Amino acid sequence: MLTLRRHDLDNLRTYLAGLVITGHTAIVYGSGGQWPIRSATVPPGTSPPLVAFSGFNQTFFMALFFWVSGRVSAQSMQRAVSPKGGNASGVAAFVRAKLWRLGIPTAVYSIAGYPIAHILVLPHWDIGTVTGCLRAQWGALRGARGPVWYSATLLAFDIAAAGLTGACGGVLPSVSDGAYDALSRWGWLVVMGSSFVARTRWPIDAPDRLPLLDVRAGYLSQYLYAYALGWLSLGRGEARMKSPWEEGSRSSEAGVSKEEEEKEKKAAAGRPARGPLSMSSATALSLGIMLLAFAPVLVRVRPETLKKDLSQYMGGWNYQALLYTLWNEFSLVIVGPALMALFQRRYARPATSRTFSARYSYAAFLVHTPINVAIELLVEAVLCPGGEKAAWMSSAAWKAAGPGGTTTATSTKSVPVTKTEHTTHETIINGVLTNTEPATGIVIRGVAQTVTIFTKDTTTIGVADITTVLYTIISQNITHMVTTTEELVSTISDIAVGTQT
Repeated sequence: MLTLRRHDLDNLRTYLAGLVITGHTAIVYGSGGQWPIRSATVPPGTSPPLVAFSGFNQTFFMALFFWVSGRVSAQSMQRAVSPKGGNASGVAAFVRAKLWRLGIPTAVYSIAGYPIAHILVLPHWDIGTVTGCLRAQWGALRGARGPVWYSATLLAFDIAAAGLTGACGGVLPSVSDGAYDALSRWGWLVVMGSSFVARTRWPIDAPDRLPLLDVRAGYLSQYLYAYALGWLSLGRGEARMKSPWEEGSRSSEAGVSKEEEEKEKKAAAGRPARGPLSMSSATALSLGIMLLAFAPVLVRVRPETLKKDLSQYMGGWNYQALLYTLWNEFSLVIVGPALMALFQRRYARPATSRTFSARYSYAAFLVHTPINVAIELLVEAVLCPGGEKAAWMSSAAWKAAGPGGTTTATSTKSVPVTKTEHTTHETIINGVLTNTEPATGIVIRGVAQTVTIFTKDTTTIGVADITTVLYTIISQNITHMVTTTEELVSTISDIAVGTQT
């Protein structure tokens, strides 16, 4: 059995959280998608490089989140149903813990955090405008909102796994080595077929999502597949996701991969063991397939019509949608194992950076939407004072490099802001309420009281940090918007290094 603490998985999860934040930042500057604001610094339409960047990341990064979550959930269940805890009580304890860690943050964010992101972009913050925005957001509430669709979907998977464990008499659901090997090698083809069919009813670019969970149906089977592989990997002793042609990635009892040992054995026998592709090779192969799949659009790409040209790839009974689904699922099973193997080799140790700490990855994921919007508003105020963009932003050079450059610059401000020194909630709240309008103060106080209730006397990683991060960013960058360029630049610099209150 593997050592329960896997620093490579901790660091991978942190990296994936950074990709999520960067991907959502890219929406502002032209990657396509839904977001509270759209930058005036970039030309209308979509940016082909950002579309390709986001599309490539989408093929694997959320699925890897679910693989890691499935693995960690299996470990948690294994501890919960140990003889010491008792099988029935252990399953119940597992569900309660998941409701606390996943269900409560999902509810709090959907009710309070998501509306805050939309309040930030309002033209005026008077009581009538803010309350009108809140009524509209709460009136549209049908389940999870924003990025916590992941938490809601993971909670559904965990509850289903708990039900299976209970039905098996407290024994973790498992499969034979042969079945697991077949699932790893060929399961992605089943996922491809189910995803293609789902997208005929729910295209990827359609606003419709599954009720309650708010997940896109066209990706759901991939997420379930990855979660199941992660869960089953614990019982099979697999250290990471396997690629279809791979012979194994078994690990020893001490948590050290036996992959190199197997390679030596095969080499001694004159037959090298088949392992995952390198990350560079996997990326090149995935992008090569992407170019072939999207060739009909790429030969005549135009930013102003790119979104319309790509619509057929998003779903329907057509070859374009089938090609996209094929690329999406195959990319997962080549890039996913390559990335996990890279982290297993190079990053299987505790993170030493105080900024990019695994401790804050979940907190960053949960609160990055309002924080991202806040920083993006600041960047807009710097680059487009008064809402007017400079003449040089209409140049060909800016149109080509601007979307990618602003995405990179803004996301580098958004990711590190999730690391902040601990401070008392009351101190931060008082600082906010001293310099804010009454309506905004009501919202902040409500969020403060709600989140503090749920985080009191709990050791759940990151939830208390969510409150601190959220209040800090509001107090410093939103409630009292600075008016000079010098102050704006200074504020952004403070964010980048992690603000101390």
